[in-house]
Amino acid sequence: MAREVHQAGSAMRTHAITSVLLCFTAGLAGAQSPSMEEEAQRFASRHQNVRPAACARTWRLPFATRDRQKLGTLRMVSRFGAKRTSYVKGHLHTGADLVPRGRLAAKVMVYPLAAGAVCSIHLAPPHTTVVIAHRLPSGDALYSSYKHLTEVSVETGQQVDHQTALGRLFTRREAREHGGPYAHLHLELRKRFDDWGAASWTTMSRDELEKRFIDPYAFLERRLRVQALAARGLSNATAARMVAAARELLGIEYELGGRLRGSVKGIDCQGVIFYALERVSRCGWRSYSTMPTVSVPSEELGVPVPGLDPASVANLDVDLLRPGDVIHLLASMENPAEPAIGTLGEKPVWVWHVGLYAGGGDWIHADFVTGQVREESLTGFIAAQGFEGILATRMAGGPKPRRCKRHTPMRLPARPEPDGG
Repeated sequence: MAREVHQAGSAMRTHAITSVLLCFTAGLAGAQSPSMEEEAQRFASRHQNVRPAACARTWRLPFATRDRQKLGTLRMVSRFGAKRTSYVKGHLHTGADLVPRGRLAAKVMVYPLAAGAVCSIHLAPPHTTVVIAHRLPSGDALYSSYKHLTEVSVETGQQVDHQTALGRLFTRREAREHGGPYAHLHLELRKRFDDWGAASWTTMSRDELEKRFIDPYAFLERRLRVQALAARGLSNATAARMVAAARELLGIEYELGGRLRGSVKGIDCQGVIFYALERVSRCGWRSYSTMPTVSVPSEELGVPVPGLDPASVANLDVDLLRPGDVIHLLASMENPAEPAIGTLGEKPVWVWHVGLYAGGGDWIHADFVTGQVREESLTGFIAAQGFEGILATRMAGGPKPRRCKRHTPMRLPARPEPDGG
């Protein structure tokens, strides 16, 4: 009898819940879907315009896994861009749903991907969302959003880093009590946050998705890979050989397009890099592209150095450089020969000069101002010539041209003999 009463009670509760859900979904179906602008007004008061104190230079996973820089320690439950049927039917999934891989702890804490400041906490349980504003070294902004948190332990306006606990995930039991699959983190990466969070459930087109959001899983996959390669870098011996080779060119005449061959006795800024590479690799200088928008994405000359990928002059930290790093100087003056390499403060910028970092704050480059190869202060040259920032790349092990071409290497021109008198 007790079992029958329990079954009857369960059936009544199921019927009641189903009736409520049907009424709710019927109400949505019968009404026009709310616009992003209408929904945004509900949460504008939850936003605080706060400037992050520190730049976001290093990125980590949002859980305290055994290694927060190993993507394999988390599992994706739902992918970015998938169509959703919840709330506003047909909206696109603006993030990735993630959980730590393996057996979950009783309480799974959630942490920021990088340093920043809490700019919004909105929505009620089980959808409570913490949004962090990040200041990139380029001067651009990026926002990370953490949804389905409970026991939120931060407040709006608070400065955070990767060790600051934001809150925790719901347990499976708690998620069942809330009536949905909420025992995961809905992680978003946003290019902008002028919708105050409403775009999370009102983004209906792929164009709108790409305008506002970045696939967080793909972002982490690339960032963590680049950070690992940059941490490895060149061996000390290889870096020393590159710098020593570049120093062989000191005093050589600057000549645009110069490669020290035939009647051409001069060399240009890219030639300095290629000359040094020929001394540590079997590949000749013709193996490498002269277009930074080709060589940087293809990683011929290494991966972008975290924190200098790119960095504005205001956020330039020379201590992040190592000898052998390739330095690309940036300016907002358009180069009609190729597209912009990136942005600084949301302005497109182009590469206008390159050189090799020698260590101790100095670099070696074919100076178009003095007309010869020089070793001098990197920041001093940047300030004197009005460049707006840098993009640095670092090779892990050595250069990796798409096709290695072997040919006669560049040779130093004969130096005039000193007068015997």
